[in-house]
Amino acid sequence: PANAETVKKTSSPPVKSQPKKSPEANFLEGSACLKQAKKACARLALANIPSTSPYAKLLQGTLALSDQQTDKALLLLLPLQPEDNLLPEENIILHASLANAFEKLNDTQQAVQHLMQAEAIITASAPPDAQGRVTEVQQKIWDLISKLDQPELVALRGNNTDNNFQGWIDLCLASR
Repeated sequence: PANAETVKKTSSPPVKSQPKKSPEANFLEGSACLKQAKKACARLALANIPSTSPYAKLLQGTLALSDQQTDKALLLLLPLQPEDNLLPEENIILHASLANAFEKLNDTQQAVQHLMQAEAIITASAPPDAQGRVTEVQQKIWDLISKLDQPELVALRGNNTDNNFQGWIDLCLASR
């Protein structure tokens, strides 16, 4: 009986299980880790997302991109474009990541198109920091196209029928 009393006093309290986070919450946590260059933290968040979830593939793709694995990133990210279940913030991250991947491949046209898609989603979803983010995306578009020479710009303009894309190219050509 004396020993039983001791055991009762020294036993640990019951462990409270924390509520399980949604795939979206784990993705946002992992994405925040990546912004701070904390890849181990991002990988831990990824481990908590079901592998079949589009959020897992999106985080895997952004991790691959941060590891300079552009081909792997594109293989993971490109199929997510028609995904209807992604929230606006995740769609913005998807298109910004695709733009980065295409920029690394020197495919300015694809990079600009994905940046334009990210800009449109930011504008439509109107997050609190929308204006700053739109300005940032527009600056990135300008940086990409302004380093091209005139024949490249003319060729890009001819290869694309999107009015917004052509407007960016026209603006760049007019600025010279």
